[in-house]
Amino acid sequence: MDTNEIFVEARARIIWGDSPASVRDYVIANGIPAPEAEARIKEFNTERDVEIRKMGIRRVLIGAGLLLMAGIVLYAVISSYDKGSSVGHISSRGDGTAFGMALLAAFYGFWKLLNGICDLVRPKSEEGSVSDMED
Repeated sequence: MDTNEIFVEARARIIWGDSPASVRDYVIANGIPAPEAEARIKEFNTERDVEIRKMGIRRVLIGAGLLLMAGIVLYAVISSYDKGSSVGHISSRGDGTAFGMALLAAFYGFWKLLNGICDLVRPKSEEGSVSDMED
């Protein structure tokens, strides 16, 4: 097998989420010296971490945007409560729907934000293929 083909397969395995130890064993079993194998596997792991961090940045931005928009809608709905009654209530069915949708968006945004932060801080904690992690 050609050296280039071996490294293409090793890179693919790292991107797919195989452990570096198993990829190292594969590369060495195909006749590549250990120091060269270690250097290339480190390079492939770095590439995988960069891709996961890019996804993390995207998730953080989506989550923060959703939280911001949900906060604006929640503020608008809450500020439109009937101020005349002793117990505040939502003045119309549309306000209730907006309130519920804003809460759902806030929870989803918070979840995306937390996942994005985890991707940024600990990209190695992600398991599986990078392509399967796409939103």
